[in-house]
Amino acid sequence: MATRIERDHWKALIQETRRRLSEPLAHPTFVLSLIGMTVFIGGLGVWWEVVCRVFGFHRLGSADMTDSWNIVNALATYLITLVAVSLMDLTIRREEEGVKAFRLVTILLATIAILLGFLALIAKSMCVATICASLGLLAGLFVWWVANADNTLLRDDPPPTATTGGDPDAAPAGTLEGIKA
Repeated sequence: MATRIERDHWKALIQETRRRLSEPLAHPTFVLSLIGMTVFIGGLGVWWEVVCRVFGFHRLGSADMTDSWNIVNALATYLITLVAVSLMDLTIRREEEGVKAFRLVTILLATIAILLGFLALIAKSMCVATICASLGLLAGLFVWWVANADNTLLRDDPPPTATTGGDPDAAPAGTLEGIKA
């Protein structure tokens, strides 16, 4: 009679989520990449709209740049792009069997974030649009975080599969004595 290994899948899902949320905090490269590259540079269109709104900048031939709808539209389109890129990062990586549920939950959250982005774009109320864009952006940043949590390029430690050894410029030990050609 074959025995079936029982596993608490809910517990595994919670542990995987906790791991992906906490481990990246130990790596400044990861956190600074999120803040510097993803939020500031990736969200440059949003920041530009905020600056235009605050300082009343106008561009030639453009609509009123002091319109707050521009900020909401920039937020909504940024969050949709952020989530799409994060999902790509999540899906191109090979994952263990045990984290299928984690991937599905992340895809569900990403879908909700994208829907909130679209709702922000079509909302008739500024309040509703702002809430949808803000919640969608928070969900999008969460998706980016967990999707990139295992990205070795954003870690400060070398990956466990990296080659290790001594000085590559050192002469190899041993001699060729006793070897016949």
